[in-house]
Amino acid sequence: MGDIDAFDHHRKYLSYQMTRPDYAKAMPTITNLAIEHTKGMTDIVLSDFCCGVGNSTRTFTKLVKVKKHF
Repeated sequence: MGDIDAFDHHRKYLSYQMTRPDYAKAMPTITNLAIEHTKGMTDIVLSDFCCGVGNSTRTFTKLVKVKKHF
């Protein structure tokens, strides 16, 4: 399997990333910081450009119950 095969699907990529202790430990911290800094906001526009497979963005939108995805 070539390196590029790890990136053909976001779930496969995420499973590789979650084996990294630094990544697995950082994910809850990143999400909690995003929630803390947007607390009380009602009209959030979130952009995710070239940020891996968008796992942080996807997790954040689920936790804050974003109604509209583009």
